[in-house]
Amino acid sequence: MLQCSNCSSFLLNPRVSLEEDSDEKILQRLRSPAEATEEEKTRANQILLDAENDFASYDAEIARLKTALSDIEHKRQCLQDYVDKHRSLFAPVRRLPPEVLGLIFPNRLSQPKNVLLYEDLRCSKLSALAFSQVSIGWRRVALDLPRLWTELEFSFVQDTCSTEHERDRLRYLLSVFLERSVQMPLTVMIGSCRGRDLGDTAIGETLQSMYRRCRSLTLTDGCTKLFDIHHGSNPITDFPCLEYLRLPADGLMEISSDVLPAIYQAPRLCRLEVTQRSRRFEGHRPAISQQFPWAQINTLSLSDLHATSFLEFLDHRTRIYAALTHGEIDL
Repeated sequence: MLQCSNCSSFLLNPRVSLEEDSDEKILQRLRSPAEATEEEKTRANQILLDAENDFASYDAEIARLKTALSDIEHKRQCLQDYVDKHRSLFAPVRRLPPEVLGLIFPNRLSQPKNVLLYEDLRCSKLSALAFSQVSIGWRRVALDLPRLWTELEFSFVQDTCSTEHERDRLRYLLSVFLERSVQMPLTVMIGSCRGRDLGDTAIGETLQSMYRRCRSLTLTDGCTKLFDIHHGSNPITDFPCLEYLRLPADGLMEISSDVLPAIYQAPRLCRLEVTQRSRRFEGHRPAISQQFPWAQINTLSLSDLHATSFLEFLDHRTRIYAALTHGEIDL
């Protein structure tokens, strides 16, 4: 390729020149039944060879132009971000007093409000943390609103956390939410974790502190296994604040005194929601209906689950009905 003496850019100098009627000429020749002459074969071979070199030249020029375009687009985006920051100086929200921001923040959090992805913390959506990073003023407001930090959803999908760095960051984020919620009751949702083994004592101990402050707890497929955490002499023994529990039917059926004794020590638990079981249930445990604190449940919701099919897995159904006689059953 030739290089321009003025701007140093490369100028394409194709070896195969295409004229206006070049395509028509080759089409006419292809329609002819006559065999190609030696001269035509030699010329065709040369065109093919030159064309391969031209392709390489075109590809190199396209790559150069894309790089130049990408660089220009990046510079424009940087300028746009810089201008937006200056425009933010005139934003009306900057003039709002902290008392007004304190009313706005809880209503502007996304649903769910804080989503923590165990496998990829970079994709987590932590609205409360985002508010606290906007400015010094917003940070002060966020830190003065413990309820911003009381709702948290976990998502466990893969078997292990990718790196030790991510595990350390997970421990840190859990501690931040526990600290900034200032002992207020928590609303926690734990996503699918079938086969999950956290394998980390520090994470388990942090979760243990979180469980004891749960007022509302939602579990999905396989998540009862997360409660089988024993760290020396500090197992999870009770749920002193738990008032609402939501979990799949098969999760409830698999709870036993050996796996989750704490669920039977929830003196404030009064609302139970059982969702459709996530897999075919095999067998049942009679100890469930005997030990689960049915007598204190005043609201039983069977979401997407036929009442008859649910009760088939339980013994002493008369006792359950009697315990809920003065409560509410939502089918």
